[in-house]
Amino acid sequence: MTPRPLDGPTDPAAHPGWREWVDPLRSRVAASADPAATRAAVLAAVVAQVADRAGWDPTGLRALGSTPDPAVAPAPADLQGPDLPGAVFEALLAPSDRRAAGAHYTPPGLASRLVAWALEGWADPGPLRVLDPTVGAGALLLAAARHQHAGGAPPGAVLAGLAGVDLDAGAVAAAEAALVAWARGEGWDGTGPGPTLAVADGTDPAPFGPDGPRPGQVDLVVGNPPFRGQLGRATARDRDVAARLRERWGDAAGGYVDDAALFLRIACAWPRSGGRVVLVQPESVLGARDAEGVRRAVGEGADLVGLWVAGEPAFAAVVDVCAPVLQVRAPGCPPTAGTVARAEGVAVRTRPPDPRPEGTSWAPLLARSRGVPLVSPKRGTGTLGDLATATAGFRQHFYAVAPALRDAPPTGEVGPGCAPVLTTGLVDPLVLAWGERPARIAGRTWERPVVDLDAVEAASPDVAAWVRARLRPKVVVAPQTRVVEAAVDPDGRFVPGVPLVSVEPRPDAEGDGALALWRVVAVLLAPPTSAWAMEQAAGTARNRDAVRLSARQVLAAPLPSDVAAWEAAALALRAGAAPVEVGPGLAGAYGLAPDHPVVAWWRGRLPGARAGRGRR
Repeated sequence: MTPRPLDGPTDPAAHPGWREWVDPLRSRVAASADPAATRAAVLAAVVAQVADRAGWDPTGLRALGSTPDPAVAPAPADLQGPDLPGAVFEALLAPSDRRAAGAHYTPPGLASRLVAWALEGWADPGPLRVLDPTVGAGALLLAAARHQHAGGAPPGAVLAGLAGVDLDAGAVAAAEAALVAWARGEGWDGTGPGPTLAVADGTDPAPFGPDGPRPGQVDLVVGNPPFRGQLGRATARDRDVAARLRERWGDAAGGYVDDAALFLRIACAWPRSGGRVVLVQPESVLGARDAEGVRRAVGEGADLVGLWVAGEPAFAAVVDVCAPVLQVRAPGCPPTAGTVARAEGVAVRTRPPDPRPEGTSWAPLLARSRGVPLVSPKRGTGTLGDLATATAGFRQHFYAVAPALRDAPPTGEVGPGCAPVLTTGLVDPLVLAWGERPARIAGRTWERPVVDLDAVEAASPDVAAWVRARLRPKVVVAPQTRVVEAAVDPDGRFVPGVPLVSVEPRPDAEGDGALALWRVVAVLLAPPTSAWAMEQAAGTARNRDAVRLSARQVLAAPLPSDVAAWEAAALALRAGAAPVEVGPGLAGAYGLAPDHPVVAWWRGRLPGARAGRGRR
């Protein structure tokens, strides 16, 4: 079978008559004393309409286990196809239920294009055994079915190879109706086995029971698992569930790993050698520390062969999404060298491939999609951690300092027992703008924020000790910025507010001690460092185009290979040169040409005011 790419069907929600038809159904479900039962009755009526229009008998489908609601008006005729049950089921979910379940279904057009792209060039005879461990209303299984049939596989054989599992019985009923309606529309006569669908927990190693698919037997796993972050009360796993998942899936289920990332690990247990996985994921999975266990476990048995990045809203979730494509290796086979196919956008536009990242982070691929130049700098021996220590405040520091804040007078006199406080908004490349522009802290605007150290001492001696320890010469680094933004506090005058990172030279570090701060800031302001930082943490910042650096990551920044060029840049910065003037020389310190694309990329991300001369 040689499947051909499909442009894909139209999303019913994009139909001009959709809202007028579906809104009364939403209102009926919302006003019902039993929303689940009313939703099931509406779905039954919709499935009956789809079957009646196409001339087949829906008897025996799960959706028809409920009595069809006779008050449901006929859907527009050109909507009465296999994509309608899933669209209706999603539309009838209450927003609060959708958020709690992480249920954001994949539009049918995107599903078809994504599956076609993920399987391009994958030589495999069909029909395939395809599984979705979080099937929802079946959009991705339906896309896989369409893709195989487009390549010549009979609809009945395709249908028999489909399997899906979901905790929501209503979603499973919608998925079954969609898949059967598709097969019927393609000429299936209803004889032979249909899809294997189960109302069960997809994290279970054997959710289909003894007669269903088994791990290691599937050709292809597709899915759009629930996005449930573990920092929100409504979506966090309870203690018993978390313990059970850790027992089943080890380190991959530890920490605050998103449920969607965990399903990536689970999905890789299903394919046979050479089989593939394509799962929609939040972008943070590519580089987040909490997902490192998942990436490591996946890498032990599969190769990353493709990555789709949406780069734009793809469905109702307000999360930036991607879809890794993984190919399972034979047991005992080491990872293979090669490139990663890339695509982007809702149109799934193909992009040039990239080298497969080394290590456990996949964030470098996301950085490429964001326009970060591919940089292979010549690194010196060691990292910034050989020259300095780094620390950043946490929640307890913020809550102890906030009540002790004061505003200094317009003259800027800080007063005895107080110290000025910096925020991210007051740090630019080589600029500390305290007193020059206001700062926002704890829901209030401050013109010249200072902290009363004695008040902090009275509230929390431990925090006070941490704050006083920061009143020493240092470099402060602002996270969540478009390039690494760092500035020097040569006199140790300022308290770094949360979440600024304070980088403090080691007294025993090699080199000119008087130049230590400037050597540190030169590393951080170097254009290759910003590209490196974006590669390390792409997808984990609040803004998709921002650099997010923790204290640990700051210390991992590689040192330049050309020590003389590095020190010349440090001297220039100390003398007051603007970062934009020193950037090409810092690129040279990493063995790159002054006109390397990374310099122009870095310069273009420096707002004009920040490219001026350094102020301290």
